[in-house]
Amino acid sequence: MIEITTKSLLIAPLFTAILLSGCVNYSPDEKIYFQARSNFRYQSDINNELRVYPDISQPFYGDCEDFAFTLQQQIGGKVWHVKLKNRNHHAVLVKNGMVYDLNYKILRDIYPAQFIQEMQSQWWKQSRK
Repeated sequence: MIEITTKSLLIAPLFTAILLSGCVNYSPDEKIYFQARSNFRYQSDINNELRVYPDISQPFYGDCEDFAFTLQQQIGGKVWHVKLKNRNHHAVLVKNGMVYDLNYKILRDIYPAQFIQEMQSQWWKQSRK
């Protein structure tokens, strides 16, 4: 149960206003990442296809590797096949020591997964057949 207090009611709008006002300085990569996250719509693979979108300014669809390869096209970096602690396999983008997951951005050193191998779009298509 979440307890709502007068203090929390005052802080939430203030925090949102600070974020929207531009007082927080994001790197160009972070701005692109946040734009991609806000426009990404998760959709499970049907035929193990890989979809890489050239435009992230409008809604785009796919699963973790579609998100990672699309973001790679925008900011560079390397797409990695990882194994999460819950034993699920996943794809993430890694650039300059940061992991750009479709759910959050975190330092690679503390990302809760085992890094299996770097992925290439051709490798992904072949390995999923």
